[in-house]
Amino acid sequence: MASSAKEHVNIYKAKVEEKEQKKMAKERRKVKEARAKTELRKAKARHAEKKLISSKQSHAHHGHQPLVATRHNTHMHMAHHQHQPMTATH
Repeated sequence: MASSAKEHVNIYKAKVEEKEQKKMAKERRKVKEARAKTELRKAKARHAEKKLISSKQSHAHHGHQPLVATRHNTHMHMAHHQHQPMTATH
């Protein structure tokens, strides 16, 4: 009977140890996933920054000016310069 009880204790210990190992493996997997997500975010940020810098440099090299709305090209300004109707001068 003692050997049977001892075997049950050993089985219980093995199950507890296996459960702990699975839990630790899950935690390691979570850490790996978090690191991978962080690296992906960093890579995306670097790419976006390079793209932005490249775009700005491209405009600077080609002499393009950024499009900016001014009062001169708004509808209100255009209304002040409407053509006067032509009057008949026969």
